[in-house]
Amino acid sequence: SSAKIIDGVAVEQAGTFARRYGLSPREREILGYLLAGRSRPFIRDELVLSLNTVNTHVRNIYAKTDVHSQQELL
Repeated sequence: SSAKIIDGVAVEQAGTFARRYGLSPREREILGYLLAGRSRPFIRDELVLSLNTVNTHVRNIYAKTDVHSQQELL
């Protein structure tokens, strides 16, 4: 399905970002979800994390990639 294709592309892009910017495995995983258009509550539920933990990982991704918003990241 098209959703699986989009998810596959997002995972591949997240891997490229992870190598380039030194993201942790969890940050890479969360980035993959963001690139696939998933919301933070979706990520929270999927990974069984608190929303605060997801937000912390997203902030770390922003800092490592030198961006200031999800729009800029995407």
